[in-house]
Parts: sequence; C-alpha cells; structure tokens
Amino acid sequence: MERNKLIRALIIGALLLAIAPIHLAAAQGPAPAQVAVLLILDNSGSMADSDPTDLRFTAAKLFMALLDEGDMVGLILFSTESHPLTDGLVTIRSAADKVDLVRRLQPMPADGWTDVKAAFADARAMLSRADLTGRKTVVVFLTDGKPEIASPYPEYEGETLGLARSLGVPVLSIALTPAAQTPFLNRMAAETGGTVVPADDASDLLDAYLEVFSQVKDRTVMGSGEAGAPGMARLELDPALAPYVEKAGFILSKPEGVAAQLLGPDGREVRQGDPGVSFALTDDPRFAVVTVEQPAGGPWGFRLEGSGAVQARAILRSRLRVEVVAPGGFHELGQPMPIVVHLIEEQPDGRVIKIIGQASFSALITRPDERQESLDRFYDDGTDGDAVAGDGEYTRLYVNVDQPGTYTIAIHGRKGVVPVERIAHVEVVPFPQLVVDAPLDARYDIRSDPIPLQVRLEGGTPPLLDRGEIIARLTAPSGAVHEVAMRADGGTYTGAFLPTEDGVYQVEFVPQEATYKGLPYTHVAHARFEARIVPTISIEVERVDLGRVEIVSATQGLTITVPVRSTSRRSETLSVRLEGMPDWVLAEAGLLSVPPGGERRLILHLVAQPEASPGTVEGRLVFTAR
Repeated sequence: MERNKLIRALIIGALLLAIAPIHLAAAQGPAPAQVAVLLILDNSGSMADSDPTDLRFTAAKLFMALLDEGDMVGLILFSTESHPLTDGLVTIRSAADKVDLVRRLQPMPADGWTDVKAAFADARAMLSRADLTGRKTVVVFLTDGKPEIASPYPEYEGETLGLARSLGVPVLSIALTPAAQTPFLNRMAAETGGTVVPADDASDLLDAYLEVFSQVKDRTVMGSGEAGAPGMARLELDPALAPYVEKAGFILSKPEGVAAQLLGPDGREVRQGDPGVSFALTDDPRFAVVTVEQPAGGPWGFRLEGSGAVQARAILRSRLRVEVVAPGGFHELGQPMPIVVHLIEEQPDGRVIKIIGQASFSALITRPDERQESLDRFYDDGTDGDAVAGDGEYTRLYVNVDQPGTYTIAIHGRKGVVPVERIAHVEVVPFPQLVVDAPLDARYDIRSDPIPLQVRLEGGTPPLLDRGEIIARLTAPSGAVHEVAMRADGGTYTGAFLPTEDGVYQVEFVPQEATYKGLPYTHVAHARFEARIVPTISIEVERVDLGRVEIVSATQGLTITVPVRSTSRRSETLSVRLEGMPDWVLAEAGLLSVPPGGERRLILHLVAQPEASPGTVEGRLVFTAR
C-alpha cells in the first residue's frame, strides 16, 4: 500500500512538471551556419620553455578537426618573421580537406623574436582576399608573451594594435603562461571586441582552444581534467539530453606512447565507416578525433593502452545549451564573483530562444587548491546578486574568492528533466594597488614651488593598467576641489599642485576609465598634507637688455619694467637699489607697493649722471622686502 502511494506521488509530480509553464524570451535571429577562423600561433624562442612538448600544435589541430564542412580556416606561424601556412583562407569541402589542413600544421623548432605586427599584417592580407559574406569571422591568436622585435621602437605596439583593429573582426587571444597576460592583449581584446583566455601552462592549452571553439561555434564541451593509461577515459552523454544533440566530436590529446579506441555506449569500438561516423582521424600519434552524428545517450569513452596522462573531451552540437554570461576569463582576488548563466534552445528554423521558465541551475566549483564547493541554487528573482527578476539570467554570488589561480566552474542546468552542462574556467588574479609616494603626511611651507604628487601601481602581474589614467582630486581646507591629471610613466603617475590656502588638504587618487585584465579598475588611494603659505614676492624677470641708447636720452631716464608676483594676503612693500653702475641712479628712492596675492609691473627709471661715459655698462637691481 505504501508503495502504491509512492508511485502515485511520483506520477503526480511528473504530471505537474510536464504542465508547468515555459516562458520564452524574445527569439534571436539564426546564427551564421558557417564560420571563418584564422589561427595565428606564436613560435618564438620562449615557446621552447612555455610549451616544450608542442601541445599548441596538437590543440590547434584538434580545433581544425572539429570545424564543419563549409567552414573556412587559415594558418599563420610567426616568430621573428611571419609564415602563412595556407594560401589565404581555405574552405573545408570534405573530410579529406580537413585531414590535409590538419597535417599541414606540423611542429617546428621554436626560435626567434615575437613580431606580432608581422603576423597581423599577413592576417589582414589573408582576410582582405577572402569572401566572408554571411560568415562569423574571428582571429584566434596564441602567444606566450608581449610583442618583441630585434630593434624595438616606441610606436611598435600602437601600430600593431592599429593593424588588429583594421581587421574588423574579433581577436580571441589565448595567453599561455601568466607572463602573456599583458595589457597589450587586454587592449587588443577591448578594441576588437574579442577576449583573452588564460592558459597557465601548456597542459591548459586544449581547454583554452576548446573554450574559444565553444564561443565561435556555439558548442558545449563535456569533460575535464586528465585520465591515465592504461584504463578508460569516460565521457557520459545523458540519455535525456541525447535527442537534442545533433553531433558530437569525441577527442583525445595524448602522448605518443598511448594507443586509444573510442567505445560507444554498447561497448563496441567506433570506427571510420560505421553508421553515423562523419569524420575520424585516429592515426596521429598525439591525438584522436571521431565525429558522430546523432550520438546515442549513455557511457562513451576511450579505451587506453600504454602509459601516460591523457585529456578526453566531447564537443556537442546541441540545440539545448547553457551559456555563461559571467564571469569572463579573469576575476579580481578577494572580490565576490557573480556567476550568471542562462539556458537557450535552438529552434528548427535556427532562431535561438532563451528559456525563462522551467530552468534551474547548480554549480560545482573546484578551487586552485583542489577543494570543491557546491552552489545548490541559482536565482532569477532579483536576490543573491541577480540584477533583474524574471529575465532568464540566473545568478549566484560566490564569495570565497580568496586564493589566486584557476577556478573551474561546472554548471549543471536543467530544462525540466533534461540536463545540460557547461564548464567555465576563471583565472583569479590579484590586482595592483595604488601606493602613494607623494605627498607625505607632513606640513609643507609653500613659497613658490608646487607640492609633488606621485602614485605607483604595486603588485599584480604585470603592475600596469591596460588603459585609462589616474587623476589627483584635492580638497582644500575651504572645501574647494581641484583636479590634477597625472602623467603616466609605466606604472608610475606624477603631477604637481600649488596650494593657495593654509590648512589640511585631503588627496584622493582616482582611476578614470581604467581597466586591468579587461576588467574595470576602481582602486583608489588617499593622502593628506598640511600647507602653510609663506608670503613670497617673486621677480619674474632675470635680465633686462636696454639696447643702444644716446647719452642725452639716458640722462633723461630709461624705463625698466619689472613683473612682480606676490603670494601674500596683504600689500607688501619693496625697496630697490642699484649696484655696479656708479655713474647711474634710480629715480625711485622710496618704497614700492605690491598688491596682495597678485601681480604688478613695477616701472623704474634708470638715470645717467652727467659724468657717465659712453660704452657698455652692466649692473643689477637688488630688491628687499619689508
């Protein structure tokens, strides 16, 4: 009897689930069916250390092997010089074309400089010759450092960025090693509408290329981590999701000593020529790829022989998929991380619908120290960091972002009972701090010299902003606010300010339109100082040349104009005497007045005495304040 109650309860629950309303967002237009991808690979000398086993070539080959017939692809390898490996962009018209392209990209010894400008010049030539009408076009750019040439010059990086902008397509960069996560790449992403995907070391290259592939082709990547040979590298395709999956590419990156066979859910080996197999490339010593149309749900996997670590992934062309809106490739250490996702479904006519009802999400986060944390629910009700209730954007705020390194976010979503997954990798990095070098927290006696202002960026890799500037905002004792634009020299910013009031000044150093790792940089720094205005009178001229004059004119008096500036709050008096000209006198014998806090031109008259002789004479005027 109890069993029957349980069965009835489950049936009722299933019926309720089946009739729950589904709210659909406005449909987006169909995405372009075909893409054009230009792969640019860095082969400079530093790659011998960054990627000693040439995994970049394996990852790029797998990227090409996953492209569809009708897609276009081009290849450029660069170091001191740029070397196009294809004659422009090549259209993949058959499986044989794809195999030919994959085999065209062979590892070459890493050597030379990193002339990014030369590579982008070749990229512009390739793209300009291609008919890209109706295609989603991107450049995928891999490097392990900043641009470097044998004879550097100041305009080089700017010219390279200009070339990247001129392509008119997004540049999706893969930054191999933290040293490659430079302001240059972040500026290029911002200026071309691209992105930067970090790969801390060569073992991350496969997932980095697949992350880019999933953006370019709207694919879902299944699998993560490594498996060991001998054994099985398993890839589970949920039977409830399988009806939505039109195609699956099963790939394996492996060392040469490992042999592998793909097994289907029935336990039999899947080979070229089998029903549903549209592409297979399994004879390469470093990787295998098998593409299956309409794959069955259940346990897939690679049977491994030999010894070594492998990476197995499945790339799904699914009509139902999760998209990760945030975070991007980088996030700031110590700051709460909003994770924003949504569920989309592609309709038979190609339109894409965002599911607003009957969607749910959870996540499993693997931290850099391998500890895992579960987020059991995401919100679309305006709480827990969710911006707008009921818009289909599901949000969860993750706060334990206290360790630098790679955080792997496994998103588990459902449309009713149908499961979907998405893996995202986020590099959590410390941001540089603004450190104040000047002014000091001290009292400054202000005469005529301004107070120096200086801040510098400290920490972060590198301690340089991608873009933006720093201003100094000074609040005077009276409440008046003054702004000083700071001059940048690398990560150091300098300026100067001349106080006009006695008392304590508050200083705030504020970033303006600044970014770091492509994210807004909002750190500020504060300082204070006390100013005491010491009255000064400045003579604004050092030398007066009266030229050639007649003795008769000199005896009647020669006019000298002397600009004077005062910082005093009251009128001041000056006396002046003439030295070094014994046969000459000043007509002004009394005291001279200078107005408060202002400027005046003193008019003096130099008079030659009767005994003055023709010739060149020099003297000086000595001013004394009283």
